[in-house]
Amino acid sequence: MISIEVDTISYNGLIDDLKNYGKSAISAVKRAVDFTGLRVETIAKQRLRGEFGSRKHWITGRLASSVHYETKGKNSFKPVKDSQAGDGNLNETIGDLECVVGTNVDYGPKIEFEYDRFLGYAAEQGEKIFEKRIEEELNAIK
Repeated sequence: MISIEVDTISYNGLIDDLKNYGKSAISAVKRAVDFTGLRVETIAKQRLRGEFGSRKHWITGRLASSVHYETKGKNSFKPVKDSQAGDGNLNETIGDLECVVGTNVDYGPKIEFEYDRFLGYAAEQGEKIFEKRIEEELNAIK
């Protein structure tokens, strides 16, 4: 038989650390979600510029400037002065650990589905880095 004795103070400290790790882990995943959302936004805009093997779809910059990410309580949209773009809201219900990247420009789907997948391509690339980013964030918890 193996017996391990742990004093009450050490035991309680371990329990507290595990509870704090849980909260820290949620924050770490949230940071990874935010980072990935921003990365997907950036890649989509680069695709519209003609990078990553795409044709250039940057004429006025309206579509590219409308591409943004949203998380619960955060919207990265920055309207261009005098563009009448509104707040850019994508009108999606977003959970605590979710992110949405898109555009509210009406011709965005035409470019995405008939010419070049700028959002789909960006999402695929973001997926590749998301798991790695979560791992990095979790490993950084002290």
